[in-house]
Amino acid sequence: MSYFGATFPDFDLRFENRNSEEEHAAKLAASHAERLKINEAARRAVELEEIRQNQFKLRQHTLQEEERVRLAEERIREETRLREIQNRERQIPKVPERLPTPPAAPVQEPKPTVTVSTAVAVQPANPFTQQPQQIPPNTVAEQTRQAAANPFAQQSTTAPTPTPTPTPIVAPPIPSTTQQSHSQKHNFLLKGVDRYVEIHQALKQMRKVIKKECETNKKFQKEVGDLRRELRMKVGQTNKNKAENKAMLTRIFKILEDSMQIGSPGVDPSTFMLSKPEPREGTVNNDEKMPMVFIFFMNMFAKYAILQFSNEAGIRPEMADPIGVIVVQVFARANFRWRGESLIDIFMAKMRMACPAVFGIRGSENTEQGRALLGWGRVDKGEAAYMSEEQHASRMTGLAAGYAAISLRDFSKSSLQNPWHASHYWQTLASIVATPPNERSATQYYVLRALVDGYESTFFKFYGNTARAALKVVLIDFPDGASAPGSSVDPGSGAVGGVKVLVEKFVRQGIDLRA
Repeated sequence: MSYFGATFPDFDLRFENRNSEEEHAAKLAASHAERLKINEAARRAVELEEIRQNQFKLRQHTLQEEERVRLAEERIREETRLREIQNRERQIPKVPERLPTPPAAPVQEPKPTVTVSTAVAVQPANPFTQQPQQIPPNTVAEQTRQAAANPFAQQSTTAPTPTPTPTPIVAPPIPSTTQQSHSQKHNFLLKGVDRYVEIHQALKQMRKVIKKECETNKKFQKEVGDLRRELRMKVGQTNKNKAENKAMLTRIFKILEDSMQIGSPGVDPSTFMLSKPEPREGTVNNDEKMPMVFIFFMNMFAKYAILQFSNEAGIRPEMADPIGVIVVQVFARANFRWRGESLIDIFMAKMRMACPAVFGIRGSENTEQGRALLGWGRVDKGEAAYMSEEQHASRMTGLAAGYAAISLRDFSKSSLQNPWHASHYWQTLASIVATPPNERSATQYYVLRALVDGYESTFFKFYGNTARAALKVVLIDFPDGASAPGSSVDPGSGAVGGVKVLVEKFVRQGIDLRA
């Protein structure tokens, strides 16, 4: 035994077998296993690096796209600001030229001066500046007193009936001008345009009655106030999380159901509808009246939803869809209907006043009356200053996107009845694109873009190839018309450009409207 064999018992055995076939095979197998292990580690490292490279490229592409979109939006904002400045410049009154002093001559010579004076006097005959014919003040006052009478004191009293012409409660002369200019029926207007103004006035009168009762009945004030504040909070919490929205919708249902239990007189729901439905067997709420407080809360819900469309969807148009789902679910619910018919006319009355363009209303943005017709809001109620054009564009965008979100809902797999069919969406598009070039406004272009952007797939689902033909008119023919002689809209403005951009967007999605 060697010295090493004495120290390490298996040394001699290993020394003798170091060149054996078995030993070589074992070492080769171990080497092969190690090589496979190293190769696998290297392969994973290569795959990981490829993933990192792809992710880096994707991130770079995303940043480039975001920068491109940001620059495009900034360009549109700057163009909008420029257009606003140009509009303000056009509104600056020009100093009239000094009339030439007539020469001292015969009496017949001053005639040119009289002619000029007469021309100046006739100029205010612009139909937008004329005070429309209204109900005599004594009649209005009498109707207001009757509407404001406390119906809580006697259950037989009904809710205030709408007057055929807006009362002075609305800031004159805006509603009166609107009512007068659309008293004649035009084929491009949606059904019930004037009737919605009456419904809006009736809702305001009913709100006065509720407010008056709250001033004298503290228990009633607390019940109504608590539910109203919670309703506003829930509607304001609408987001993209479907689970959270479902929980909020359940709570909104409960609030509206609880409002039916608050003691209040009945009111004829047809006061707040385009037409009065006949009683129908097997339907809930089939009586002549419904609780006034319930109608009040449906009105408040509509108001808060309109605010959400205006504020949230105006900044992020994609937020219009979840809000629209909430609105449709409420007005489609069976126990919130009357004689089987939805009360969505309450909501549409408010939409009619907030975004008249979706109902076919036209107007010039260069006059106060025209802005009133188009729903151009002011900075604060009671103030003369108008919103900036950028604020107006954002507001119209949110409201129009909300209108599309409500109109293009698929009820084919639902047991509920659709409260606002897609045919209204089609009529809205048709009413806008039927506007002659000399009567168009930037508002119509803001509205058109919001109506289409993000809803094209749903539109195709409802109308198929017909929708493609319609979008060609909306996104190509109508913007091209801004270049026509006498057009009232600058073809290079951000409003027109915003509609044209959608054509290229659809091309990237595989939809070529020019083909």
